[in-house]
Amino acid sequence: MSPVTGLLNCQSRDDLNNYFDLLRINQSSISSLKWMGGDISTSIPLSLQTTTSTTTSTTTSTTTTVTPYLWLFGDTCGGHLTQSGDGSSIVKKFQFTSNTVAIQNMLTTTTTTTTTTSTSTLTTDNERETSFDEPQFYLPLNHDGSLNSQGIFVPPHNATNVCPSPHCKYWCISGIHLTNPQQADDTLVLFCQTPTQTDLASQYTTVVYINNITSSATLLSTSNTLTDVAINPLAWTYQSTYLPSPYSGHDYGWGTSLVKNHEDGLIYLVGQNNSHSNLFDIGIYLARISEQDLLASNWLGMQVFCNNGQWMDVELCVTTHGLNNLIGFPSSYTETSLVYSDIIQQWVLILLDTGGNTVYTALTPILSQPTFPTWKVVPIYDIGAPFNNKSAGLFNYAAKIHTQFSTLSTSQLDQHEHGLNNNNISATIVFSFNTNGPFNDLTTDLDIYHPHFVECQLDV
Repeated sequence: MSPVTGLLNCQSRDDLNNYFDLLRINQSSISSLKWMGGDISTSIPLSLQTTTSTTTSTTTSTTTTVTPYLWLFGDTCGGHLTQSGDGSSIVKKFQFTSNTVAIQNMLTTTTTTTTTTSTSTLTTDNERETSFDEPQFYLPLNHDGSLNSQGIFVPPHNATNVCPSPHCKYWCISGIHLTNPQQADDTLVLFCQTPTQTDLASQYTTVVYINNITSSATLLSTSNTLTDVAINPLAWTYQSTYLPSPYSGHDYGWGTSLVKNHEDGLIYLVGQNNSHSNLFDIGIYLARISEQDLLASNWLGMQVFCNNGQWMDVELCVTTHGLNNLIGFPSSYTETSLVYSDIIQQWVLILLDTGGNTVYTALTPILSQPTFPTWKVVPIYDIGAPFNNKSAGLFNYAAKIHTQFSTLSTSQLDQHEHGLNNNNISATIVFSFNTNGPFNDLTTDLDIYHPHFVECQLDV
């Protein structure tokens, strides 16, 4: 079922929604337990590209590049589809686990045509196609084949500096894959909110480090023309670090989104205010840290954008000024994500109105300048039926941008196609949002508890 068209030039991306269609997944999965839905729905590119080239004739050659993406899900349903007692409908029979992941490969195929004359050789290289494999879902299982309720990533409860409560769990909501070509190693860094099962509003921030994920990657030669990348997240080993006060705590946490800034090379972290009585009623904050300090868990090197309009040390800002809420807008928002578009030369923050059904973009040209710029906030989409039914107890949250499906970068299509030679510069943005609701609805309505994808055109 598709959302209603929004305020701008928007449309439902049913081709992407089909990746998470439960009837189709239930038919195709060979796992004993099926992925039945999950929230958060963040996608992260992994720097594990493989490329193969073939020559189909004397004038044409084809290059295929495979880039895997990691999907992060929070509370996840794992189970089976069954018939209702009277046989009139299909219902879910499932258990919850705190976090799961999926791997999806993006295949980019470029065809190069070479024309040779008696005087010259002309090469044309702009015939490019992008396709996606089916996501491969990974569920944490116990020895007896049942679903492990803690998730793939489990807090070490015996380490008080990682989890302050024996009832903690991980909601991993964002991440970044950092590589070091000189040392031939890599680290996947995940930021997780760590609420307790008894007090969901008391969230702490935990950073999970997964080193050398390439060690779990296998190159699969499916033919002479294509090399695929297979990654097994269940084989990953990881370490966790808890961010102590004042770097996180009851009032705020970090890691709603992570992005490396091309302006200064620093890692920027979008944070949120957790102090509201409503878990999803949050403010938006910004911090930054060097890649070296992030990998070393050196939080003393972390800076936040402070209420005095400057970047400051976290402890000094929190004790003397307070954090600056980035968006001067009469609303608050759920989890978000931040990306840069080199087509429109703007940073793009996606925002979903808390308790409402309106999606906004916030645009700004630069992040790194000492005095923070003004954000241009524009409503782009109104979530329609059936997901806007507040009377049924449904609510929407966790808007996330997925750059692999968007035309936010000139590397994805040539400049002429994007109109960069005229005054109307535009790009498309693909985002997802999640819907939650009463437990009975999650059981009987197969459309509710998984990401819903929308594409909108951005104009500057």
